[in-house]
Amino acid sequence: MKLAAFSTFTIFLLALPGCGSQGIGTQALPLCGLDYSTPNYAAESDRNGSPNLLLRWAGFPVRVHFAETVTYTQNGAFIVSDEQVREGFRRWEGASGGGVTWSETGSIGDADIIVRTIQLARQPGPNEALGTTTVQYFSSNRQIIEAEIRLYTWPGMTLAQFRDGLLSTATHEVGHALYLLGHSPNSSDLMYAVGSVNADKGVSQRDANTLRTSYCGSYFNSRAPMQAPLMGEAPVQKTISCPGHDHDH
Repeated sequence: MKLAAFSTFTIFLLALPGCGSQGIGTQALPLCGLDYSTPNYAAESDRNGSPNLLLRWAGFPVRVHFAETVTYTQNGAFIVSDEQVREGFRRWEGASGGGVTWSETGSIGDADIIVRTIQLARQPGPNEALGTTTVQYFSSNRQIIEAEIRLYTWPGMTLAQFRDGLLSTATHEVGHALYLLGHSPNSSDLMYAVGSVNADKGVSQRDANTLRTSYCGSYFNSRAPMQAPLMGEAPVQKTISCPGHDHDH
């Protein structure tokens, strides 16, 4: 799978101090309406004022490939970054009532979602990304066709940062890959625009309700297209880049 192959344009979303969804445009109503499951942030805006855009896969399970991984082996702990991502998927599976399912594939060409954990030379500074998610989707029906998650680690990470902060970031980025271009404006939600490098945060009720609203309770079990994209339509590619809290750095 090559995300760049079908790209018409890429937008890097680096709104300060949080990250946003610039250029997303007006929300197209899901078939069930934005109030399908409430309270949610389906009709709310990112911190930069851009409206959220709900996306969806045609069906599940989505196929996940772990292309790059990092292992934490300090202070008597042994944690593989892939396990943090797997737990992130399990959390969304639970939040969806079992609707979101996933499988692993050893072939990058067969993957729907590619995951890369990348070791940086240093810890990200204020407003620098802890993780990014790139998605390709058709704008006419908002169907996701490919996604790539990138998580960032660095030398000298503490156990809490790798065990808790990375888990929260991984779950957040999986949320982007499953359903959301944008963020919750509420800091109590996992999909809030700014994360923490030190602390874990679980999926909130508003997060779960927004996921369910995106899929209208209808598309969890089918791999068939929801509706055909427009004839000759090229997919759109966008990247969301999410920093951590200033006081965590």
